[in-house]
Amino acid sequence: MNIPLPALRQIDIDRFNMKTQQGSPNECWPWKGATYQSGYGMVSIKRKIFRAPRIAYFLQHSVDPGHLCVLHKCDNPKCVNPNHLYAGNSAQNVRDRVERGRSCRGEQHVSAILNTKDVRFILASPLTADVLASTFGVSESTIRSIRARRIWKHIQCPNDLGKHTECYENLLSNVQSAANN
Repeated sequence: MNIPLPALRQIDIDRFNMKTQQGSPNECWPWKGATYQSGYGMVSIKRKIFRAPRIAYFLQHSVDPGHLCVLHKCDNPKCVNPNHLYAGNSAQNVRDRVERGRSCRGEQHVSAILNTKDVRFILASPLTADVLASTFGVSESTIRSIRARRIWKHIQCPNDLGKHTECYENLLSNVQSAANN
């Protein structure tokens, strides 16, 4: 959720401009101030933190983008050139991120428990969701979502378990033994 932008004083505008390396209208103008881990510039105005591209957009258009996202045509998070910025909704933001390969998915995601081999095993396995969930330390709904192709959709479904390493064949054997006891 975006905080409404406050009325900017001249001192706020001057501080913003001091942290911007302005070039030609077609070049990226890198933000030289503090940044988020994601690389987007951050600026403090009246004790609140805002993304630098939102301020740049506001200074150019004299309109608070409000609930809209400020997107980059240049795909450079540090850029604050207003010619490279446009307002868009969340769906456009997600679509841009996916099209440009900037979205984390699968095992690249910071909270991923499974990896590609695990997911291929789950997709090919005849074992029940509860057995797989306890084996891999995830919920049954995660297993069902993988099998329904709601998550980890980018992983191709293997034809059989024979394509997996010996480790996974041993895992299957151990899980089946435990299920029978």
